[in-house]
Amino acid sequence: MEKYRLTMRSAGRQCMLSVMLLIILIASGVVSANESPRLAISGVHAEQLVQAATLSSLQDSFTAIAESAEPGVVSITAYQGNPPSASSGGNRAGVEYMPLAASDAPAKASGSGVIVRRDGARFYILTNYHLVERAYAMDIHTYDHSSIKGTVIGIDPVTDLAVVQVSSPTLSDANILRLGDSSSVKVGAWALAVGSPYGFDYTLTVGVVSALHRTLDEEDAAYPDLIQTDAAINKGNSGGPLLDMSGSVIGINAAIASPTGSFIGLGFAIPINAAKVVMDDLIKDGRVVRGWIGANVQDTNPVLREYYGVLSGVLVVSVDSQGPAARAGMQSEDVLVEMDGAPVTDSAQFQQMVADITPGDNLPVVVIRGGKRYSLQIRSGVSPLTPSGRPIATSPASGKGGVNVRSMTPDLAREIGLKSAEGVIVLDVWPGSSADEAGLYEGDVIIKFNGRRVANADNFNSMLNSSQSGDIVVLQVFRKGEQRIIGFKNT
Repeated sequence: MEKYRLTMRSAGRQCMLSVMLLIILIASGVVSANESPRLAISGVHAEQLVQAATLSSLQDSFTAIAESAEPGVVSITAYQGNPPSASSGGNRAGVEYMPLAASDAPAKASGSGVIVRRDGARFYILTNYHLVERAYAMDIHTYDHSSIKGTVIGIDPVTDLAVVQVSSPTLSDANILRLGDSSSVKVGAWALAVGSPYGFDYTLTVGVVSALHRTLDEEDAAYPDLIQTDAAINKGNSGGPLLDMSGSVIGINAAIASPTGSFIGLGFAIPINAAKVVMDDLIKDGRVVRGWIGANVQDTNPVLREYYGVLSGVLVVSVDSQGPAARAGMQSEDVLVEMDGAPVTDSAQFQQMVADITPGDNLPVVVIRGGKRYSLQIRSGVSPLTPSGRPIATSPASGKGGVNVRSMTPDLAREIGLKSAEGVIVLDVWPGSSADEAGLYEGDVIIKFNGRRVANADNFNSMLNSSQSGDIVVLQVFRKGEQRIIGFKNT
């Protein structure tokens, strides 16, 4: 009897697979619904065909997402002054720093961005703050291979987000990506990343959502609530979108955890719901104004909770002597258990609650001190990290043209094959400057400036600085045994 039941189950399964295959064939147009095909298909063969059809359908979905999403993604090259130290942003996904020779030289950072909104001919791009930080110029490369200039109009160092504005006649509403709902994201769901890893534009990688609510602490930014994914994210992906299977943006790729600096399966994205709130403020005002009380807290553990006689809460480590919390009477080693009528469970929740407060509002809190409960009223201030206004692009510090030079010496002249020690050698050229775009390189020896011989660095800088913005500068240079003529307009 048991063998008969198993046989019937197997036969039923084969029948179901055959019916599913027939439905797929009809839906795909291979078989007409009016036909009566003679399908002599074994259960195993039917299962293989169904699996193949399922994989084909999944592949078609990935292809459709790529085709719809990639026009809304841009590649960003940001020219930054005073590049970050090696320890800054080391785990971030997407900044490929290429410092020049001089210690105060700029860096060129490469990353990605998402076109999120339009206002007439102006389009707004959401990206990472660490990509455009200190940028004095940037090039935006769009899907149609156009290259346009971008301007940073809003930054938020706290969430590592920024908005860049561009104007382009080739962009349209079709380039704006749909922003999804990150609150509905579940672990195990498909996740797709689009960006420019290591300069390879419009790279699509596929994985799943590995975890939610991850926390990462960087030297100059904190990520309290991240989406973790194993979709490959590398340097150059920063600012690009993390997508779901509908092609909607569920996150902005921001960081990786890796001992090597390359992807090892641990990528992180800022949830789009949090990013949307910040984005709106950046487009409107260029900054996000958050509340601040001037208290530094940490999570508690069983030992600390037993010592301080509490069941939950966060431990106040230090209090800014000039901050709102100090004025309200909060002290170091207070255990903060309640804020604005809600229990405080951990430091991430505390930080978010404080950030959501409107500066100037009164905030009732409850602390445990020496086993006793104390109620305090804190008048929230403005976070010291709040920018004063919209970001202002700073010009290169090297002077007009973006060129740093030093005088030639007899020894150096002999080394590179020059007969005299006249002229100057180029120490660095600021990326994105007019001299850089004209093709002046580090190590070039400048012999003449607009037909006049260059004696030394002071002489060159005097001639360059005396030229007006828009004036044509023609340099005769010596490079690797050959002479070249380089011309550009001064800026």
